[in-house]
Amino acid sequence: MATCSVPIPELTFLSHQTTPKRRLSVSRISLSKISLSGYPSYGSNGSVKKYSNSSVNGASNGSLVKFVNGNGVAAEVVEEVEVLESKEEGRKKNIEEIGKEDAWFKRTGQPKVEVSVAPGGRWSRFKTYSTIQRTLEIWGFVQTFLIKAWLNNRKFTYKGGMTEEKKALRRKGLAKWLKENILRLGPTFIKIGQQFSTRVDILAQEYVDQLSELQDQVPPFPSDTAVSIVEEELGAPLKDIFDRFDYEPIAAASLGQVHRARLKGQEVVVKVQRPGLKDLFNIDLKNLRVIAEYLQKIDPKSDGAKRDWVAIYDECANVLYEEIDYTKEAANSELFASNFRNMDYVKVPTIVWEYTTPQVLTMEYVPGIKINKIQL
Repeated sequence: MATCSVPIPELTFLSHQTTPKRRLSVSRISLSKISLSGYPSYGSNGSVKKYSNSSVNGASNGSLVKFVNGNGVAAEVVEEVEVLESKEEGRKKNIEEIGKEDAWFKRTGQPKVEVSVAPGGRWSRFKTYSTIQRTLEIWGFVQTFLIKAWLNNRKFTYKGGMTEEKKALRRKGLAKWLKENILRLGPTFIKIGQQFSTRVDILAQEYVDQLSELQDQVPPFPSDTAVSIVEEELGAPLKDIFDRFDYEPIAAASLGQVHRARLKGQEVVVKVQRPGLKDLFNIDLKNLRVIAEYLQKIDPKSDGAKRDWVAIYDECANVLYEEIDYTKEAANSELFASNFRNMDYVKVPTIVWEYTTPQVLTMEYVPGIKINKIQL
């Protein structure tokens, strides 16, 4: 049988390395004979007490050294640990204060931007606000945006020549204009803006940055309106249902806002839907379908991305109609809780079905931290 030899290149293997373990016992050892640099100090019972970054002899970097029992058996170096303890106390304090801080729209210095559903927006006068008026408002917004975007890419609009820095500055300004006008157009456009805020494959970074603010910085609608909706949906005055109902919301989103309350001795939150959403969606989505078909035709896709604007529209429309039925959200919440019932670190608020309707969702109050606010 014929054989062949294949030359094997010489291989060099790295030797196994382990991180050296440092152990130190100071029981009955005079501190004058050792230097602690990055080691823990121990108490008289052998437990670790504090850490130091300097030698104990003389505490050369100003660390505070305290001899525990005066016989030189153990020392307590408190400088670094005090910092760690203060951080831990701060973390506990933050957790205890979750839900007590003011919502962003209650803080001073915040811009006052009204969502279209709120009083002052034309959509709030729905009975006298025709489909034609709403359609003109939408297409006026779309055409203005397209003209501004077109001008941003024309050299003659730049004094001193067009550069990438100037174009980026223009995009940033247009992105802010887009966000503010989406807020004024109301829930339909806010919700779609939220979905596009994650699509870096479609929009430039300047637009993504601005639209991401729609995730949790949507102005609330009047509390009087929220109270009226809750009383109508639940069929009784608030004082007959809740032990306490906070008039001011603790959070607001594109489709609703949240109020804290107490129900039969239990802390709960009540999510209230913005008024007139289904009628608003019916008009807006018809216009958005036409816009999607138009974008499908004019989008050159020169960047190589395969964007299907009509498919994006269909997905957005289905999601919007699903989200304005809070009973479906409640059912999904319970399904999620069931799927993760064996995981102790997953907490899902309990739904209070007796006080939940398609427009009002009542659930257990569970404080938490938004995932992108955690400091590691």
